[in-house]
Amino acid sequence: MGWSVFVGCRVFYVPFMTSLFDISAGLPMILRPESTASSPWIGLLIILIIISLLFAISAQRKKYTLRLQNIVNNKSRLMTYDNETKAPWADILLMAIVFASLGLTLFAIIQRQAEHIIPTTYFPVITAAIALFFGIKWGVLHLIGYIFEFRSKSHDFITTLYLITALFGILNLPLSIAFIYADNEWYPILTAALVIILIITLTFIAFKLLQIFYSGKSSLLYIFLYLCTLEIMPICLMLKLVSKLILNV
Repeated sequence: MGWSVFVGCRVFYVPFMTSLFDISAGLPMILRPESTASSPWIGLLIILIIISLLFAISAQRKKYTLRLQNIVNNKSRLMTYDNETKAPWADILLMAIVFASLGLTLFAIIQRQAEHIIPTTYFPVITAAIALFFGIKWGVLHLIGYIFEFRSKSHDFITTLYLITALFGILNLPLSIAFIYADNEWYPILTAALVIILIITLTFIAFKLLQIFYSGKSSLLYIFLYLCTLEIMPICLMLKLVSKLILNV
């Protein structure tokens, strides 16, 4: 009895999956059943990211509110710190969510543009590369502050940069979901939205650089060099890397 049920299920399953793949041949690569981006682990990952994001924000809501108020307050040069709320694990979790969100977006973009299905290992590699980049950038900023003896300003800027990066990652999360599940006709609109968010993010970073580090015309050169070296050049390198990955997949 059991063997006959197994054979019957197999006889039904094979033709069904064959016809399903034939029908899906006209779909975008990312929406086909054999696509890694349409597999259940992507949906579970997105749900986990959203739940973790809400958990991290609720744990340090007061501190994040104060930091956000400081970003929009153009009359203040120094950060307002909340010493009452101490939950460093929430900061680490928030950054992990941001890196996963950015990695998911790049993974989806590469998947959409590639001619073949890309392996799922691309996602953790991309996410780890993003985390490594931000770790190096924040380490360089700490080192510069120590060498040139403006550790207080450097710390204030790193704190601000942390929040701006978090906001960028949070705003990017809906886009990453859309890049995975939206039709191809939405791709130009999503790309334009991502570019706009990126430009706004860089504008905020430049604004806070001027607000914290500006001390005369000579400081403009150092601010410009920072923007080119640690903000704009990594984006150009990332675009170059993504294009090479797409061509080589």
